[in-house]
Amino acid sequence: MTTHTANSRWLQFSADDEYEPAPDISPSGMAIAAVPVLCVFILSAALRLGNVQTLIIATIRCVAQLMILGLILYPIFVNNQPYVVIPYIFVMVLFAIREASVKPKHRYKGMRLHMLLSLMVGLTTSFAFISGLVLKPFPFWDASVMIPVCGMLMGSSVNALSLGMDRLLLSLSDSGGRGSARLQTYLACGASRWEASLPSIREAIETGLTPNLNQMSIMGLVSIPGMMAGQILGGTSPLVAAKYQIIIMFFICSNSTLVLFGTIFQAVFYNLFDKQHRFRSELVSKRKGGKPKDILLAIVSYTGEKMGLYKDDSDKADIGTTERTFSLNDTKSSTIGMKRGMFETFSSTNTSTNELLRLRNGEIEFADTLHLSELCLVIKEGDLILLQGPSGCGKSTLLRGLALFESFGDSATLEVKGKSANGLGGAEYWRAEVCYVRQQGGQGLRGTPQELLRDLSALHSQKKRLEDTADTSKRLDRLVRNVQKNIEKLELPVEMMSRRWDELSGGESQRVYLCVLLALCPQILLVDEPTSALDDRNSLLVEKLLLESNITLVWVTHNKDQMERLQEEERTTVVRYRDLSVNDDRVEDNFDPS
Repeated sequence: MTTHTANSRWLQFSADDEYEPAPDISPSGMAIAAVPVLCVFILSAALRLGNVQTLIIATIRCVAQLMILGLILYPIFVNNQPYVVIPYIFVMVLFAIREASVKPKHRYKGMRLHMLLSLMVGLTTSFAFISGLVLKPFPFWDASVMIPVCGMLMGSSVNALSLGMDRLLLSLSDSGGRGSARLQTYLACGASRWEASLPSIREAIETGLTPNLNQMSIMGLVSIPGMMAGQILGGTSPLVAAKYQIIIMFFICSNSTLVLFGTIFQAVFYNLFDKQHRFRSELVSKRKGGKPKDILLAIVSYTGEKMGLYKDDSDKADIGTTERTFSLNDTKSSTIGMKRGMFETFSSTNTSTNELLRLRNGEIEFADTLHLSELCLVIKEGDLILLQGPSGCGKSTLLRGLALFESFGDSATLEVKGKSANGLGGAEYWRAEVCYVRQQGGQGLRGTPQELLRDLSALHSQKKRLEDTADTSKRLDRLVRNVQKNIEKLELPVEMMSRRWDELSGGESQRVYLCVLLALCPQILLVDEPTSALDDRNSLLVEKLLLESNITLVWVTHNKDQMERLQEEERTTVVRYRDLSVNDDRVEDNFDPS
């Protein structure tokens, strides 16, 4: 047996102390302690609660698991060697990661690895700090210190990870697999992946830390913490036990934060977004079925499957099949066959020679539904590009491609004023200049239009574009005035700027949202059916607002009257879809481009 110094026995205290270690409990004492649980069994059976079997299993497991744990820890504590203690800690880490990764309803490919790396770093850092500067055990791997401390740190981290990561993925995505309205809007206006995710990151960390903060708030008032109670029962002075409990709670809070933030950081920068700051929704999945098995049942199930006793699919993930989060795809079901086509310039009346955007050799393909090839487009300054074509031909897809939400392929060339996205500084700077206006407007957004404008104007790419006004408050005031002017032109009350998005109707939300993005003055505005929720009168007001803005526009609409009016504008360039499908049996909707 290893001889420990006074420092290594961190639960001991001075010889003058009046407290004695807790005596062992006899088998008869254990049996008597089981009487209250037996009363619970009887009451449950009498009331026909249906949980008698669960209570029996839980009681048996509780006794068996804790006794087995005691038998396992006894030789570890007696030998107290690093080659025994540290591997045991690593096994605890693996079990903790399993529990943390199966509890969230949402997950993504690679989440377990990110959790493992973060927990290993957080646990190592926290224990090195607490053992090296506070508890100072000797040796540092002393089992009586390392195992209980690491166990408490990991238990809290499991809760923080499961709650926080589920909240993050839920906040970033939506039921359609397209990404939340907030995420879409931030990215479309020039947010980087970090800026677009930051509101969701805040929510995730707050959610993950809530149990710890609640526990710290009530600790000592309505309950005695488990560690402190155990130390007191073990013979430790209550004041000393309180000091140790305070130290542990501090490190539980900091370790949980570090582990959760580390996992979120890896998720945002290495998995959930690509280099073009596009949300990779295809990596996010939702847990199929009900509550996942606990670790013991999972081990039994796994062993049974490997032995060929049975096959269990209850814990498989329901992987989403959406190609991109930003896919507001208007294509039909894949059962109708592949839709192949291209867009070509049909007529142009713009005499400007200032080329603003050029696309060459573009190609977009969605599996079994849509294939756009030979995509070439030149947009001049002041152009109004009118995209025409039947439903499902890929007009919205082309718009998203111009905003870098879809890839045009490796051979494509896409430039604004002769500069690619990399030449401008990245995809976020491109989208600040080429802004996509989603058809749903502000539906699904939180807060108010004024808060959205504040957040968008604070994006790094927007501040770089709007650097003519150094004072942030003055810049925001100027943008608010511009939005209010636009709202008035649409004959809406300016008070809508301070109303919540969920209080606005579909048409009001669509118009106010357009006014907010229009105030940012991008070089090119990509508008996808901006009047789909409006009547004829309000549609005319929106048309007038956009045309008078003198911003270069790429416009998608299915309204034939609107098409005719826009074609009469002097700066209109008509880009029309041409079907290249062979043996295409699908029935097209009636579409008259003239």
